[in-house]
Amino acid sequence: MTAYLSIGANRIQTWLLRTPELALIRGASRALAEVTSRTEIEAILTSDQGLFDGVTSIAATPGGDGETGDVDGVVPLKLPSTEVARTIAYGVLTRLGKQLPGVEWEAWWCEANSYVAALHRNTQGQVEGRLMWVPTIQDCGLVEACEQCRREPARAVTLTAEGRSDPGRDCAARMARSGQGKDWDRGARPQLEDIRGQWAQDFDTLARRGGLRKGGKKPLALGRKESRNHLATIVADGNSLGALFGLISNPPGGIDTSALAQSTSIAIDAACAGAVVAAANMVTDPEPEIAAVEPHFLGGDDIFASVPAGAAWRFAATLSASFAHMVSGLKAWIPSGASTQDGLRELANYKSDLEAAIDGISLGIGICFAHVSHPVYETHAEAERAMVAAKRKGKGSASWIGWVDLTADTSAPPFTVSAKQVIAELDGTEPANCLPDVFALSASARAQLGSILRDSDPGEAVIQSWASRVGWERPGQRTPLVEMPAALSRARWFPGVKEDE
Repeated sequence: MTAYLSIGANRIQTWLLRTPELALIRGASRALAEVTSRTEIEAILTSDQGLFDGVTSIAATPGGDGETGDVDGVVPLKLPSTEVARTIAYGVLTRLGKQLPGVEWEAWWCEANSYVAALHRNTQGQVEGRLMWVPTIQDCGLVEACEQCRREPARAVTLTAEGRSDPGRDCAARMARSGQGKDWDRGARPQLEDIRGQWAQDFDTLARRGGLRKGGKKPLALGRKESRNHLATIVADGNSLGALFGLISNPPGGIDTSALAQSTSIAIDAACAGAVVAAANMVTDPEPEIAAVEPHFLGGDDIFASVPAGAAWRFAATLSASFAHMVSGLKAWIPSGASTQDGLRELANYKSDLEAAIDGISLGIGICFAHVSHPVYETHAEAERAMVAAKRKGKGSASWIGWVDLTADTSAPPFTVSAKQVIAELDGTEPANCLPDVFALSASARAQLGSILRDSDPGEAVIQSWASRVGWERPGQRTPLVEMPAALSRARWFPGVKEDE
């Protein structure tokens, strides 16, 4: 049986946020993509033939017929035995650790029929071996700290011309790859080439200009005149992938799932990147000056990005719909043949289970709205909290969106809404009279209603009395009292809500 070795970075998004500047976060993202790219790993494996003679192939073949996509931060290797895997794990892990010493690297290996089966075994805790690379130490009294991150020692005790020590090796790798131009980036991140516009120089530029044509001044969220100094931090993670991996790894006897196993990881990675590109271009002018999204990290089914706040709802809805549509293409690889009549009956049941598992794959999405000056590591933590609430609400089988608005009530728990509902509201399949009725209120009226809900415990009669005083006829679907805080919060950044007079 073939052995698989997977070497990858743990807690990637936490590592990306060690430095708060957009350029350095982008530089870290590029550095991770480069050091774990096929080209770089092949260079490592051929640098010492005596050590790496046992390698049979790199499982990742971008755009080819391999078993995985070219996932940033993950190195999958196909090997003849677990003994060879152990030897190579030490060598590759050491090289990666020296290139990006601030990353927590982990390697695991096991025997399996496919990479998907190996992934399933890892989630079940059934691998043969595991190895860790611990990041460099934080500041200590005898070592000067890197001035960029304060998380690693500076590289030299001598001072530069500006009177500062050199940055640590991890931050130096970020700085070397922190350029702005799109052309400079094409080789490192080809899956994002179709996103229109140049990458923003900083978060402020992304908030002000992201997605707009040169000279364009329109706000993205109606009723929010100050929307162009706010950002939305967005994170997403796949639902129900474990169930699909389990089915592929344990087919009934005589049913060949090798084609599906080879296609699954590639399809999920491609769906993740493709959904981000589709969502970015959905919220972008035809010829934008600055791209509407900063994709900080895309890896497997994980997404971490920033967009102008007014674009967040349409971006998240498109992300959910595009990902589900692209992943559904996996059905073409479901096995279609069996050798016996009993096998055909078993195959029919198995195909039904596979189709249901593929239909169950979706994204749990978290959004945090905040002023552009708010530290991104805090907005990321809030977006993660919102995503957890969304995944819990969807019970792992449906796409939900959770959100936190730091521009409003910072004590409120994450609100959640079905992605299906948001998609229907945005694309017009949800009739206007079925939208939440609070969307018909002006921003000032929504603020008044929000104060009433926060400062008292009103009943429906109190709300109706206030509505009569302000001339609100409550057209369309009446929002239940318990759902009003969430509806009011969603209206703050939702496209098409009523503007103030």
